Order: sequence, then C-alpha cells, then structure tokens
Amino acid sequence: MTSRVARHEAGAGRPGAAGQTARMRRASWFWVAASVVGVLGGVANYLLATREAAAGEAVEIGAAALVGAVLGLGCWVVLAVVWLALQIPLRGGHGWARVSLGLTAVLGVGLDVISLVGSWPTIVAAVVQLVLLGAALVLTFRPSPG
Repeated sequence: MTSRVARHEAGAGRPGAAGQTARMRRASWFWVAASVVGVLGGVANYLLATREAAAGEAVEIGAAALVGAVLGLGCWVVLAVVWLALQIPLRGGHGWARVSLGLTAVLGVGLDVISLVGSWPTIVAAVVQLVLLGAALVLTFRPSPG
C-alpha cells in the first residue's frame, strides 16, 4: 500500500508528470521573482514619493503622492504574500493554485499599468514585472506535452 501511495505522489502512470513538475518548479521561480520585483518597485515608488513630499513645493501633491505610494506598496506586499503562499500548492500540482495565481496576476498587471505613469524606476520595475508575469503565466498554464 505504501509503494502505491509513493507511486501516486511521484506521478507514476501519468504521462509527462515529471516534466510538468519540473515546469511548475520553473514557473514557481518566475512567480517568486515577480513578487520580489513588485515589492521593490513599490519601495522605490514610496521612496520617491517621500522625497517629493519632503521637497514641500506643492504640499497637496506631495501628500497625495505619499498616500498613493503607501497604498501601492501595501497592495504589492499583499500580492507578494499571496503569490508566495501559493507556491507550495503550485509545485504540488494543484489546479486551484494555478487558477488563483492567474486571477491575482490580473491585479498585478493592473498595478503595473498604473505604475507606468510613474517615474523611471517604477516604470522599469513595472516592465520587468510584466515580462516575469507573462513568463510565469505561460509556464503555469501551458499544456503538458504528450
């Protein structure tokens, strides 16, 4: 009975199971990288907004930029925690983790589009993250060969 469970967990009898596990591991690393880039972009946006608020030329604009940066950083942290928490089920081959990652990626793309109107560090982070999210989504949802 134990060997039967071990064979099932290893994916024995399913064509392409080993290849799918390796692909999910690669996809997982893209999700981790997208999480890190998102948080770093949020931190860069926060630091730039802090500098703008400290300049004090237009107090209302600086305060609004700071509030927006704090909210954006909070969103990136929440998304990063969700993406990182879903990596173990993703590597385990759970379909619900793939769907959850795909749905939350839409939020990440939305935040990236908003970041495209920012300063150059946030634009660079947004473009890099869009590429990472695209690669992660392709690897996550590409059908297994065979």
